[in-house]
Amino acid sequence: MELIPAIDLLDGGVVRLVQGDYGQRTQYPMDPVELVSTWVAEGAEWVHIVDLNAAKSGGTENRPILERILSETKAKLEFGGGVRSMARIQELLDLGVARVVLGTALIENQELREAAFAKFGDQVAAGLDARDGMLGTHGWTKSSGLDAVEFAVELEQLGAKAFVVTDIATDGTLKGPGLGLLKKVREAVQGYVVASGGVSSVQDLIGLKAIGVDAAIMGRAVLDGRFTVREAKEAIR
Repeated sequence: MELIPAIDLLDGGVVRLVQGDYGQRTQYPMDPVELVSTWVAEGAEWVHIVDLNAAKSGGTENRPILERILSETKAKLEFGGGVRSMARIQELLDLGVARVVLGTALIENQELREAAFAKFGDQVAAGLDARDGMLGTHGWTKSSGLDAVEFAVELEQLGAKAFVVTDIATDGTLKGPGLGLLKKVREAVQGYVVASGGVSSVQDLIGLKAIGVDAAIMGRAVLDGRFTVREAKEAIR
């Protein structure tokens, strides 16, 4: 199982939100580039980055940070937040992003849904952010009324090869991952499943490995120093 440390960027700084709520955020006085460099030194191959300015309003405040991470570190970047067009996907891939996560746009834009996987293959991932099994949109501020597992199956038929699955209720809470949703998605699709949200301990990572997900995103637990990337890698070996 791949371990993917994560940072959320807001106004050029590192933050974590609780359940996607911009009002419940923790600011971390860390340089994002140094942070990624540390994780790579500890054995992380991938890093997950969410651009909260872009997710909420399409803002480009964090682009200089993204460019620095790409030029100054060896991390493979999985990037999400406000990606709503084929042109934006291409722009990010041209910058050097390894995998672009699409969320709201997949739900709202059928044309993009059909074109993105056909053109970009495994360089794009479907971001499935769900509360009580239903997909959320627009930085999780709205519910789509779509069933997450059914939508995953539909996307796989369109060519989706990777799925980043977040149980919104657990994200940023340090209360453990939403295993129920993850198990259902894992059983429903053949593709690469990335678990996101709620990881608080290496025991949570061991539990995720046991249900067969391919990768796990670690956010607040690593930022808060509950364990290091190196310790996590050793625990699931």
